[in-house]
Amino acid sequence: GSKKYFLCNDLIKHWKNGDYKNTSFDYFGHPQFVRYPFGFKSVTNWRLPYKSCLVFPIRYLATDVVPNSPEESYWGFLCVDSSSTNLFDNVHSPQLGAAFSDAFYTLFSQMESMQASQAPLKAQVAQTAKPPQASPNLFRRLLRSL
Repeated sequence: GSKKYFLCNDLIKHWKNGDYKNTSFDYFGHPQFVRYPFGFKSVTNWRLPYKSCLVFPIRYLATDVVPNSPEESYWGFLCVDSSSTNLFDNVHSPQLGAAFSDAFYTLFSQMESMQASQAPLKAQVAQTAKPPQASPNLFRRLLRSL
């Protein structure tokens, strides 16, 4: 199955161990190692503005409760970052973040449905609404008044 969330309270440690990759390094700059005797390593030049993160997919996964629904649908990700380490607890933070990501999915889906239902109406109004036609007499009167 797919993971429900990603939680890391020490990104530097996980990067140092090879367990963390991020395309944001291309933008902010890649960290570097300082190697010490006996295999010790230290990370320098950590340029990401965060050291802990909690990430949730904004998605819908089908259940047997809703017949004829899509198997899965994704909107993106909800990312919560912190410049501190060890900020997120392993019990409440994931539950709270999952509730928000579920709420965002519902909100985005409703907005998409509303926009789709209004699109035909807007097209119909645009076809039936005609711009006012200027009368040639109006132009003549305007020219005479000048």
